[in-house]
Amino acid sequence: MLIAIVVRTFAIEPFSTNGKGLIFEASNPTIFSLIKARPAPSEISRALLAKIETFKGLPFSSHDLLSEDLSLLETKVALNELMAAGIIAGYPPLVEEAHGMVAQAENSVLVDKNGKVFITTRL
Repeated sequence: MLIAIVVRTFAIEPFSTNGKGLIFEASNPTIFSLIKARPAPSEISRALLAKIETFKGLPFSSHDLLSEDLSLLETKVALNELMAAGIIAGYPPLVEEAHGMVAQAENSVLVDKNGKVFITTRL
């Protein structure tokens, strides 16, 4: 007998703007998240990945990674390597078409195998 255990996770990401309400992603990513830890392609990206893992799954910015050990160029190259390898995901800034301010929040909803609902919130 096969028993399926289904766990569902949903992200709720409302956006707010004082502009037209038309938002698009612009330029290069500046916010990142770890997708899956796996071997990094180069020594520089391995060093950067070690620092990324200290964030314990929380999103981080490119500025969080700057240090005396790696130059800005090395950091950017390593970020691109990690994205190309599927280790991290990058998120470009949100720009509002009429140049209005943009705010975004996120909550995650998890429904476990017993149907219990967990919601992340920040106070």
